[in-house]
Amino acid sequence: YYTSAYSLTNAIAIQYGSIKISYLQLQQCIDQLSDYMLSKYSADHRPVLVLSERHWLLPVILLALWKIGKIYC
Repeated sequence: YYTSAYSLTNAIAIQYGSIKISYLQLQQCIDQLSDYMLSKYSADHRPVLVLSERHWLLPVILLALWKIGKIYC
């Protein structure tokens, strides 16, 4: 993922209706959310439940969880 994200920084990674998020913007969102999650939940070893309607933020949330080792299945 990281290799393709850095080589395609301006390419569209997520398109949801009129919302378009580039790979660079996606990576920035993932980094910001994963940093926040680590600051709040780093000592918590319980699984994370994600319940969401279809939304452009869902891939961001799942990738941020994956980045900090809270694998979503």
